[in-house]
Amino acid sequence: ARRGTPHTVSPAAGGGSSEAEFRTQNIAFYRIFEEDAEKYAVDMLTENSARAWNPEYFLRTGRDMRDFVQEAGIPRLHINWDTGHGNVEGRDQYTDIMDMGEELHALHIQDNEGNTDAHLMPMSGTTNFDDVLRGLIDSGYKGDFTFEGSNTIRRANSWPWYRRNVKDGD
Repeated sequence: ARRGTPHTVSPAAGGGSSEAEFRTQNIAFYRIFEEDAEKYAVDMLTENSARAWNPEYFLRTGRDMRDFVQEAGIPRLHINWDTGHGNVEGRDQYTDIMDMGEELHALHIQDNEGNTDAHLMPMSGTTNFDDVLRGLIDSGYKGDFTFEGSNTIRRANSWPWYRRNVKDGD
């Protein structure tokens, strides 16, 4: 049996004034860790984000992610897909999962209302999990699932998911 940590999710380090600058800076960022990733047999997983809170982060689609990983050419650099980030971006997550193919090694499973990174349990928001599950089945996904449900039980008007108070007649 395998021991240790198979991978670590490390989103790209930051933005740039253009997509080309973003790619250049972040390939250099992941190269810093390339030797240690090989030495310790740990995969680095970059993660998708959303324009809503990170407009200078250019990894938003499955194709963006795959193209970035292939351009980097770092053997231990792969992909983690966050379903909540994909929902805020309004993505067709079936297509994104199929576009990532074998580069998809892990998932952050969370839900939201499509407007903020709420970290709700699946089926609590507007994410189309039918598309997510069909994509995982059709792509032959065999990786990990991490449930990000830290905001499942929250009072009304609490960050990050500001839900309306329900009153009689609403």
